[in-house]
Amino acid sequence: QMAFQIALGVIIPTYEEECAADCNGDGFVSAADAQLIFLTALGVDECADPLETRLSGADLRHSYQPPDRIIDINSNMIQVDPVSGYEGDSVTISFWLDNPTIEVDAFTLNLGFDHTILELTDLVPGDLNPEWIDFGWNITDEGIVTVAAYTLGMDVYQQIPAGSEGVLFEITFLLLSDAHESEVNVLSLHDDLQEFIIF
Repeated sequence: QMAFQIALGVIIPTYEEECAADCNGDGFVSAADAQLIFLTALGVDECADPLETRLSGADLRHSYQPPDRIIDINSNMIQVDPVSGYEGDSVTISFWLDNPTIEVDAFTLNLGFDHTILELTDLVPGDLNPEWIDFGWNITDEGIVTVAAYTLGMDVYQQIPAGSEGVLFEITFLLLSDAHESEVNVLSLHDDLQEFIIF
């Protein structure tokens, strides 16, 4: 539970807590670490605590850099709808996933939005919902929201299967002023989404 709270930025861990939560030792605490800790507790996996090799002060936000390649039907793709409306409107947009090559049972990402125009009021799972064991979001900074979820992923009913296309989650904003295609930007992607292309 603490690993998931760290991934969402809900709590600020000590160095020892952060290292212990980084179960896979990649320098980033994410939903995949929480998933692995959960599986270790069930006795079906193993968590390697990287405390002895982890460097202090590792950057927790790795910027997503779009790869230099052409988007085609074989690419894992993510689409984020822009926000349009008038002051006082409540607008819900979708975070689309087009996933032809891999299954998804854990993800962590950071989204940026213009907080002077958009006030985030709700964020819920979309139709691609394998009954997440934990799904959550937290505004970690002005105009930045972290979203994460994981399942056990031990069978086809506990993951978003390869070849899926649909809504990973929906975000609802209150418009503080008129918005004409105000962007919601993906700042970073981790876990099963890290190889996806944004468009």
